[in-house]
Amino acid sequence: WSIADASQTGLDFTGDFSFLCWIRNSDIVSSQKVILNKSYAGYSWRITGSGLSKLEFASTEITADVTGLLVDTIYHLAVVLDVTADTVKYYVDGALTTTVTGVTATPTGNAAAFEVFLAGDTGYSAMGAASNVGDLDEVVLFARTLTLTEIQDIRSNGIASFIAAPAAAAAAAPVRRKLRNMMGVGL
Repeated sequence: WSIADASQTGLDFTGDFSFLCWIRNSDIVSSQKVILNKSYAGYSWRITGSGLSKLEFASTEITADVTGLLVDTIYHLAVVLDVTADTVKYYVDGALTTTVTGVTATPTGNAAAFEVFLAGDTGYSAMGAASNVGDLDEVVLFARTLTLTEIQDIRSNGIASFIAAPAAAAAAAPVRRKLRNMMGVGL
């Protein structure tokens, strides 16, 4: 699904940001699985068939190796851009897996649609028209850097607990989630 001209809805990130989601791949041989996209000039986050998590903005591609992701296994993924520190950090299941340093590019605002790609969706031709096979859930975007503790809190307790009561959420027991296809569900 998509939101036309996402610059009107607060999705034009031009500085720090954090993107998080739950993902289950049913197939890892497709060329790319797009998680979210707002054109390459804005930002794009995807997983390739070769096991790389790719964040792209301002025509700069920042990759991290996530080849350990297994088919039909649920993972919590996060990517954090810190413009001040010139870093992009990748997390899998609440653990920091890769830190890319020397990232000096920043996303630019644009009038492109914001798109979340779900099971069966196909990315546009610049991304190789890859079909997503699997599920996404709780796609969350922040216009700031999240800390490791905050990412772990969201993973363990869900975004509603994080937003409603951060202190209470940190003490809450983890809840079991069943992924659902977000088709038609707003952010």
